[in-house]
Amino acid sequence: MTSHWQPWGLLPDAVRTGRAQSEAVFGEDLFTYFAAHEEEGTRFAAAMSAMTRGVADDLADVITLRGDETVMDVGGAAGAFVQTLMARHPALRGAVLELPHLAKAAEESTAAAGLSERFTFVAGDFLDVVPPADVYLLKYVLHDWDDETAVRILRNCRAGLRPGGRVLVTELVIDPEESRGLPPLMDLNMLTLSNGGRERERAEFAELFEAAGLRLVGVTPSASLVSVVEGVAA
Repeated sequence: MTSHWQPWGLLPDAVRTGRAQSEAVFGEDLFTYFAAHEEEGTRFAAAMSAMTRGVADDLADVITLRGDETVMDVGGAAGAFVQTLMARHPALRGAVLELPHLAKAAEESTAAAGLSERFTFVAGDFLDVVPPADVYLLKYVLHDWDDETAVRILRNCRAGLRPGGRVLVTELVIDPEESRGLPPLMDLNMLTLSNGGRERERAEFAELFEAAGLRLVGVTPSASLVSVVEGVAA
């Protein structure tokens, strides 16, 4: 994808300045670029859905649900993650909160999975407001943003969280004692692509949760290397 390989061509500048290189290449930040270039934005969403399909079952294996909740996939593209959970729990109601241009892809993929009757697409922006739900999924969302924006997203989730609800952040979690493997490489990727974006350690997630009115109650690794970072209302 042009949106990725061109900024990576300026990796030395990203390391030297500590700033993403998307603006240097495109004249705007990565997500503004996607909004203005529909084909590239659609390709990115498709890539994220493909990544999700590769880890969704492993994550579902370590997520415990009652089975009758409303689960909202915040920034969930076409909804591959929540659809995996819906397929496992026949009474689960699923929703995706995403930008309007992804509605068709989400509705088509849900129909193909035979889950349309329990699915809702909500057009919106998680930086503004997050509709009420029992469980929020944030898969590969917070690592795109700086701490201030990540707290804003989590605070919006906290505002909509129903009593007894949970926020499940699924991302790579950095081990401060380990400098090899996928998490450090992805941290470098976020540095190059997104201003303030980064992979985080458990303690850093705890700080974000606390600032948003949440409490971190556990970090559960999965077979896919992606972990479930769970928060509840503080």
